[in-house]
Amino acid sequence: MDNTERRSKKEDWYDEECNKAFISRNIAKIGKDQKPTKEAITDYEEKRKIAKTNMQTEKERIFGKTIDTIEKHYQNKEIQNFYQEVTKRRQTTSTRTVYCRSKEGQLIGGTIEKLDRWAEYFEDLLNDKTEEEEQPKVAKTRRQENKKK
Repeated sequence: MDNTERRSKKEDWYDEECNKAFISRNIAKIGKDQKPTKEAITDYEEKRKIAKTNMQTEKERIFGKTIDTIEKHYQNKEIQNFYQEVTKRRQTTSTRTVYCRSKEGQLIGGTIEKLDRWAEYFEDLLNDKTEEEEQPKVAKTRRQENKKK
């Protein structure tokens, strides 16, 4: 079974055209990041707009088909199918935590900074100040050791 067969119905909108636009946008972004010239930035912005429009159009098309299917079930008095489709569309995906706060209360968004903050948090948690003499400190993470080098 390949990836296209495993895709859920929620990803039906992502077709070959969307994939090409997405890849083209990513290539333009890499070019812009490597050499941030005015032409590269303009090229990236143009391809980003094309990819975004492409994906939105496909999502709207699939959403329209879904609504039509739900309406047909309702009109044909296929109540069980109607409620199953409605329930499928209501289900939401879980969200990831995008930011966390530093000790000073500032928002941290970068992956490495967040990982370092979590390591710091758990180190503080596990190495309680009152029990510092009794228990050895938790070994520093590889990331922190590599930073010092």
